[in-house]
Amino acid sequence: MNETELKIFDYVAQNMHAVKDKSIRILAHECYVSTTTIFRFVQKLGFAGYADFINSLRLADYPTQETNDAGQELPNDWIGRYSADITQSLRSISPDKIAMLLDLIRERRIVLLSDSLAGIAAEYAQRMFCLCEYHAERPVHAYELKGLIHSVEESDVLMVFSTAEQSREAVEPVTRILADKRPAVISVSNEHGGILQRMSDLDIPVYSQQSPVAAMIAVIDLIFYHLRQDRNNQDTEVISGEAMPQKGWNE
Repeated sequence: MNETELKIFDYVAQNMHAVKDKSIRILAHECYVSTTTIFRFVQKLGFAGYADFINSLRLADYPTQETNDAGQELPNDWIGRYSADITQSLRSISPDKIAMLLDLIRERRIVLLSDSLAGIAAEYAQRMFCLCEYHAERPVHAYELKGLIHSVEESDVLMVFSTAEQSREAVEPVTRILADKRPAVISVSNEHGGILQRMSDLDIPVYSQQSPVAAMIAVIDLIFYHLRQDRNNQDTEVISGEAMPQKGWNE
Protein backbone atom coordinates (compact mmCIF):
# COMPACT_ATOMS: atom_id res chain seq x y z
CA MET A 1 0.00 0.00 0.00
CA ASN A 2 1.12 3.53 -0.69
CA GLU A 3 0.95 6.36 1.86
CA THR A 4 -2.50 7.55 0.72
CA GLU A 5 -3.97 4.05 0.98
CA LEU A 6 -2.49 3.57 4.47
CA LYS A 7 -4.17 6.81 5.56
CA ILE A 8 -7.50 5.56 4.17
CA PHE A 9 -7.03 2.26 6.00
CA ASP A 10 -6.27 4.01 9.32
CA TYR A 11 -9.38 6.19 8.89
CA VAL A 12 -11.57 3.14 8.20
CA ALA A 13 -10.08 1.18 11.11
CA GLN A 14 -10.71 4.04 13.54
CA ASN A 15 -14.23 4.79 12.27
CA MET A 16 -15.49 1.37 11.21
CA HIS A 17 -18.89 1.72 12.89
CA ALA A 18 -19.60 4.92 10.95
CA VAL A 19 -17.92 4.00 7.66
CA LYS A 20 -20.14 0.94 7.16
CA ASP A 21 -23.07 3.27 6.44
CA LYS A 22 -21.27 5.76 4.19
CA SER A 23 -21.38 5.97 0.42
CA ILE A 24 -18.17 5.86 -1.58
CA ARG A 25 -18.50 9.59 -2.32
CA ILE A 26 -18.82 10.53 1.35
CA LEU A 27 -15.87 8.33 2.36
CA ALA A 28 -13.76 9.82 -0.45
CA HIS A 29 -14.67 13.34 0.69
CA GLU A 30 -13.77 12.59 4.31
CA CYS A 31 -10.44 11.06 3.28
CA TYR A 32 -9.66 13.93 0.86
CA VAL A 33 -9.29 11.57 -2.10
CA SER A 34 -11.25 10.72 -5.23
CA THR A 35 -13.83 7.95 -5.50
CA THR A 36 -11.47 6.22 -7.95
CA THR A 37 -8.80 6.09 -5.24
CA ILE A 38 -11.29 4.52 -2.80
CA PHE A 39 -12.33 1.97 -5.41
CA ARG A 40 -8.69 1.01 -6.09
CA PHE A 41 -8.12 0.79 -2.33
CA VAL A 42 -10.92 -1.75 -1.73
CA GLN A 43 -9.87 -3.78 -4.77
CA LYS A 44 -6.32 -3.94 -3.43
CA LEU A 45 -7.79 -5.43 -0.24
CA GLY A 46 -9.31 -8.20 -2.34
CA PHE A 47 -12.91 -6.96 -2.54
CA ALA A 48 -14.88 -7.07 -5.78
CA GLY A 49 -16.14 -3.53 -5.23
CA TYR A 50 -17.20 -0.96 -2.66
CA ALA A 51 -20.46 -2.76 -1.80
CA ASP A 52 -18.52 -5.96 -1.04
CA PHE A 53 -16.16 -3.94 1.18
CA ILE A 54 -19.06 -2.34 3.12
CA ASN A 55 -20.77 -5.72 3.63
CA SER A 56 -17.54 -7.08 5.14
CA LEU A 57 -17.39 -4.13 7.56
CA ARG A 58 -20.97 -4.81 8.61
CA LEU A 59 -20.10 -8.44 9.35
CA ALA A 60 -17.41 -7.24 11.74
CA ASP A 61 -19.68 -4.76 13.53
CA TYR A 62 -21.03 -6.17 16.76
CA PRO A 63 -24.44 -5.22 18.15
CA THR A 64 -24.00 -2.39 20.66
CA GLN A 65 -27.54 -1.05 21.04
CA GLU A 66 -29.94 -2.32 23.66
CA THR A 67 -32.92 -2.52 21.27
CA ASN A 68 -33.60 -4.87 18.41
CA ASP A 69 -35.07 -4.01 14.98
CA ALA A 70 -38.60 -4.02 16.41
CA GLY A 71 -37.64 -1.43 19.03
CA GLN A 72 -37.95 -3.94 21.88
CA GLU A 73 -35.43 -3.95 24.69
CA LEU A 74 -32.99 -6.82 24.62
CA PRO A 75 -32.76 -8.86 27.85
CA ASN A 76 -29.93 -7.53 29.98
CA ASP A 77 -28.83 -11.04 30.92
CA TRP A 78 -28.39 -11.92 27.23
CA ILE A 79 -26.32 -8.79 26.63
CA GLY A 80 -24.23 -9.58 29.69
CA ARG A 81 -23.55 -13.17 28.57
CA TYR A 82 -22.80 -12.01 25.02
CA SER A 83 -20.23 -9.47 26.21
CA ALA A 84 -18.76 -11.83 28.79
CA ASP A 85 -18.28 -14.60 26.20
CA ILE A 86 -16.36 -12.31 23.86
CA THR A 87 -14.29 -10.87 26.72
CA GLN A 88 -13.40 -14.37 27.99
CA SER A 89 -12.43 -15.46 24.47
CA LEU A 90 -10.09 -12.49 24.07
CA ARG A 91 -8.54 -12.89 27.51
CA SER A 92 -7.79 -16.57 26.87
CA ILE A 93 -5.25 -15.60 24.20
CA SER A 94 -2.02 -15.17 26.12
CA PRO A 95 1.03 -13.25 24.82
CA ASP A 96 2.76 -16.62 24.37
CA LYS A 97 -0.05 -17.81 22.08
CA ILE A 98 0.14 -14.60 20.04
CA ALA A 99 3.92 -14.98 19.69
CA MET A 100 3.52 -18.63 18.62
CA LEU A 101 0.83 -17.71 16.09
CA LEU A 102 3.02 -15.00 14.54
CA ASP A 103 5.90 -17.48 14.26
CA LEU A 104 3.68 -20.14 12.67
CA ILE A 105 2.22 -17.92 9.94
CA ARG A 106 5.28 -15.82 9.12
CA GLU A 107 6.24 -16.23 5.45
CA ARG A 108 3.84 -19.15 4.98
CA ARG A 109 0.74 -19.72 2.89
CA ILE A 110 -2.32 -19.75 5.16
CA VAL A 111 -5.09 -22.20 4.21
CA LEU A 112 -8.40 -21.31 5.91
CA LEU A 113 -10.92 -24.10 6.55
CA SER A 114 -14.22 -24.00 8.42
CA ASP A 115 -17.63 -25.52 8.97
CA SER A 116 -20.60 -23.80 7.32
CA LEU A 117 -21.50 -21.40 10.14
CA ALA A 118 -17.88 -20.40 10.80
CA GLY A 119 -17.40 -19.62 7.09
CA ILE A 120 -18.19 -15.96 7.81
CA ALA A 121 -15.30 -15.81 10.29
CA ALA A 122 -12.96 -17.61 7.86
CA GLU A 123 -13.85 -15.15 5.09
CA TYR A 124 -13.20 -12.21 7.42
CA ALA A 125 -9.85 -13.73 8.44
CA GLN A 126 -8.87 -14.10 4.79
CA ARG A 127 -9.58 -10.42 4.17
CA MET A 128 -7.52 -9.40 7.19
CA PHE A 129 -4.55 -11.60 6.28
CA CYS A 130 -4.55 -10.30 2.70
CA LEU A 131 -4.68 -6.76 4.08
CA CYS A 132 -1.45 -7.54 5.94
CA GLU A 133 0.01 -8.92 2.68
CA TYR A 134 -0.10 -12.57 3.74
CA HIS A 135 -0.90 -15.30 1.20
CA ALA A 136 -4.26 -16.65 2.44
CA GLU A 137 -6.57 -19.03 0.58
CA ARG A 138 -10.06 -20.24 1.48
CA PRO A 139 -11.98 -22.88 -0.52
CA VAL A 140 -15.62 -21.94 -1.03
CA HIS A 141 -16.87 -24.79 -3.23
CA ALA A 142 -16.44 -28.55 -2.83
CA TYR A 143 -14.20 -28.83 -5.90
CA GLU A 144 -11.95 -26.08 -4.52
CA LEU A 145 -11.64 -27.92 -1.21
CA LYS A 146 -10.79 -31.17 -3.01
CA GLY A 147 -8.06 -29.50 -5.04
CA LEU A 148 -6.69 -27.68 -2.01
CA ILE A 149 -6.43 -30.86 0.05
CA HIS A 150 -4.07 -32.31 -2.56
CA SER A 151 -2.06 -29.11 -3.01
CA VAL A 152 -1.29 -28.41 0.67
CA GLU A 153 2.43 -28.49 1.43
CA GLU A 154 4.19 -29.08 4.74
CA SER A 155 5.40 -25.48 4.61
CA ASP A 156 1.77 -24.26 4.74
CA VAL A 157 -0.29 -23.59 7.85
CA LEU A 158 -3.93 -24.63 8.23
CA MET A 159 -6.20 -22.30 10.20
CA VAL A 160 -9.44 -24.07 11.02
CA PHE A 161 -12.64 -22.45 12.36
CA SER A 162 -15.26 -24.68 13.97
CA THR A 163 -18.47 -23.75 15.80
CA ALA A 164 -19.72 -27.24 16.64
CA GLU A 165 -18.38 -30.14 18.66
CA GLN A 166 -16.78 -32.82 16.51
CA SER A 167 -17.71 -30.83 13.38
CA ARG A 168 -17.21 -33.21 10.47
CA GLU A 169 -17.00 -30.31 8.01
CA ALA A 170 -14.00 -28.90 9.86
CA VAL A 171 -12.32 -32.11 11.08
CA GLU A 172 -12.49 -34.34 7.98
CA PRO A 173 -10.40 -32.14 5.61
CA VAL A 174 -7.72 -31.70 8.29
CA THR A 175 -7.64 -35.45 8.92
CA ARG A 176 -7.20 -36.16 5.21
CA ILE A 177 -4.41 -33.63 4.86
CA LEU A 178 -2.54 -34.86 7.95
CA ALA A 179 -2.73 -38.45 6.74
CA ASP A 180 -0.30 -37.53 3.96
CA LYS A 181 1.52 -34.37 5.07
CA ARG A 182 2.21 -32.44 8.26
CA PRO A 183 1.57 -28.72 7.88
CA ALA A 184 1.13 -26.67 11.04
CA VAL A 185 -2.46 -26.49 12.31
CA ILE A 186 -4.10 -23.59 14.17
CA SER A 187 -7.64 -24.16 15.45
CA VAL A 188 -10.15 -21.50 16.45
CA SER A 189 -13.00 -23.47 17.92
CA ASN A 190 -15.97 -23.51 20.26
CA GLU A 191 -15.16 -27.15 20.99
CA HIS A 192 -12.79 -27.76 23.89
CA GLY A 193 -10.68 -30.91 24.24
CA GLY A 194 -12.01 -32.44 21.03
CA ILE A 195 -10.46 -34.05 17.97
CA LEU A 196 -9.60 -30.77 16.26
CA GLN A 197 -7.72 -29.45 19.30
CA ARG A 198 -5.73 -32.68 19.60
CA MET A 199 -4.60 -32.32 15.97
CA SER A 200 -3.59 -28.68 16.42
CA ASP A 201 -0.19 -27.16 17.05
CA LEU A 202 -1.96 -24.11 18.47
CA ASP A 203 -5.50 -24.02 19.84
CA ILE A 204 -7.33 -20.70 20.23
CA PRO A 205 -10.59 -21.41 22.10
CA VAL A 206 -13.69 -19.27 21.89
CA TYR A 207 -16.22 -19.26 24.70
CA SER A 208 -19.66 -18.48 23.39
CA GLN A 209 -22.96 -20.30 23.35
CA GLN A 210 -24.71 -17.05 22.35
CA SER A 211 -22.75 -16.27 19.18
CA PRO A 212 -19.53 -18.22 18.54
CA VAL A 213 -19.01 -16.48 15.18
CA ALA A 214 -19.03 -13.04 16.82
CA ALA A 215 -16.45 -14.28 19.33
CA MET A 216 -14.32 -15.63 16.47
CA ILE A 217 -14.44 -12.30 14.65
CA ALA A 218 -13.37 -10.56 17.86
CA VAL A 219 -10.44 -12.98 18.11
CA ILE A 220 -9.52 -12.25 14.47
CA ASP A 221 -9.55 -8.53 15.22
CA LEU A 222 -7.15 -9.11 18.11
CA ILE A 223 -4.86 -11.21 15.90
CA PHE A 224 -5.02 -8.53 13.22
CA TYR A 225 -4.01 -5.88 15.76
CA HIS A 226 -0.92 -7.91 16.66
CA LEU A 227 -0.13 -8.57 12.98
CA ARG A 228 -0.06 -4.82 12.34
CA GLN A 229 2.13 -4.26 15.40
CA ASP A 230 4.48 -7.00 14.25
CA ARG A 231 4.64 -5.56 10.72
CA ASN A 232 5.30 -2.06 12.09
CA ASN A 233 8.11 -3.41 14.27
CA GLN A 234 9.67 -5.16 11.27
CA ASP A 235 9.48 -1.98 9.20
CA THR A 236 11.11 0.01 12.02
CA GLU A 237 13.94 -2.51 12.23
CA VAL A 238 14.52 -2.30 8.47
CA ILE A 239 14.55 1.50 8.53
CA SER A 240 16.91 1.52 11.53
CA GLY A 241 19.19 -0.97 9.82
CA GLU A 242 19.36 1.16 6.68
CA ALA A 243 19.97 4.36 8.61
CA MET A 244 22.66 2.88 10.86
CA PRO A 245 24.72 0.31 8.92
CA GLN A 246 26.99 -1.82 11.03
CA LYS A 247 30.67 -0.99 10.91
CA GLY A 248 33.27 -3.53 9.91
CA TRP A 249 35.74 -4.98 12.38
CA ASN A 250 38.59 -2.86 11.04
CA GLU A 251 36.77 0.48 11.11
